[in-house]
Amino acid sequence: MKTRQFAAALVLSAVAATVALTAPARAASGCAAAVLQAWDDGNLDSSYAPICYREALRELPEDIRIYSSARDDINRALIASLAKQSMRRAHQVGGVKGIVRKLSSARSTDPVSKQAAVAAADPTASAVPLTVLVAGVGALALVGAASISVLARRVRRNKAT
Repeated sequence: MKTRQFAAALVLSAVAATVALTAPARAASGCAAAVLQAWDDGNLDSSYAPICYREALRELPEDIRIYSSARDDINRALIASLAKQSMRRAHQVGGVKGIVRKLSSARSTDPVSKQAAVAAADPTASAVPLTVLVAGVGALALVGAASISVLARRVRRNKAT
């Protein structure tokens, strides 16, 4: 009987320890999810804790990071949140400017930004990318074909009258 009670207590303590250790991770993830949802709804402001914005930036899906302004919007909200915290802690002159300078001087670790910087610094790169040239030639071909079609109709119409 005592061994069953001991085993039950051991199982309950293991479950409690698991819940206690995973709760902060879930809370942080939920916090980041709330920031991302607020951005998606267009209601992102400085009402979240700075750690929430940082986690949201880390968990930001790659397609949203590349093709939207989410990263910049979340960074702006992070700066506003840090400024709000700074103003609450101490009424120092220049406290907000120091935070903005610190954040703006931080190097980006975004691989897409690094690739773009390397491509821009390449001296052998042509002025116009090949894909843009191909798309332009294709567009001109389509416009030319449409023009020929319109002219052919006019000529047929004039011959008929």
